[in-house]
Amino acid sequence: MKQTLTDELTDLREQARQNKDYTLSDAIRNELDTRGSFCFDNPEGQVIYHLGEGYTREFVINNRQGIEKSFETNKRFKL
Repeated sequence: MKQTLTDELTDLREQARQNKDYTLSDAIRNELDTRGSFCFDNPEGQVIYHLGEGYTREFVINNRQGIEKSFETNKRFKL
């Protein structure tokens, strides 16, 4: 399956986090936000909500519990 630019950015962000390059990781997170994919870090790695354009980080933060209940528990969520 061909990777999308969002998938590639997600992978690059994970590599940046592992290399402790938090400036790059934050910049990639901000770019992903503009694409409707929202990254959150947890002890197991990153969780990404692919909600699409039109959503904001604030929306995801305020509705995260409901979003998580709506999808399977895995590392990538899609609406």
